[in-house]
Amino acid sequence: MSGNKSIEEYFNLDEFINQVKVDLTQQIEKSPIMDSNLATYYRDAVALFEVDPSATSLGDLIDYSVSLEAVWAYRLAHQYWKMDEKHLALKISYLSKKSTGVEIHPRAVIDESFAIDHGSGTVVGEDTVIGKNVVLYQGVTLGARRPHDAKNRYKGDLPEKRHPTLEDDVVVYAGAKILGPITIPKGTIIGANKVVSSLPV
Repeated sequence: MSGNKSIEEYFNLDEFINQVKVDLTQQIEKSPIMDSNLATYYRDAVALFEVDPSATSLGDLIDYSVSLEAVWAYRLAHQYWKMDEKHLALKISYLSKKSTGVEIHPRAVIDESFAIDHGSGTVVGEDTVIGKNVVLYQGVTLGARRPHDAKNRYKGDLPEKRHPTLEDDVVVYAGAKILGPITIPKGTIIGANKVVSSLPV
């Protein structure tokens, strides 16, 4: 990096997503052996392919799935968040939300083989934790129970955790809302438009 340009000026989300697609396609054709980041992107693609009966092939899914792009963008943003490049992480998240309609906070922790089918309107809040092989459908919210608590952010009064934890193999169908710092046990299925909360709604 040279001159006075910030790291943000060197970043292009579209170029990143396109490069992931190229790298994955080439690697799948050559060998199943991949570096750790590429393998994670690949497992996300396979997870979505396994739950989307309309997908004609894994290659088409990699090329055309907007929700898959949102997950990949999150994974990049999360890496920057862990590196304390929070401004860049939030920028990636913002660009991804604009282009995909999916909002995943870069601080959230999401394990491998994560799939969002369709995706539009899906929100994953700041300190959400998601285990392996979790599937979300469109319009799902993993949110805080009391957003008005945000006014106390700088007083140190926020609870330690505000968003849910989803253990491995959880499925959340379209429009469901899971609110507050609750844990959804392994293998749970949340039906469409259900509201699950840490407090009475």
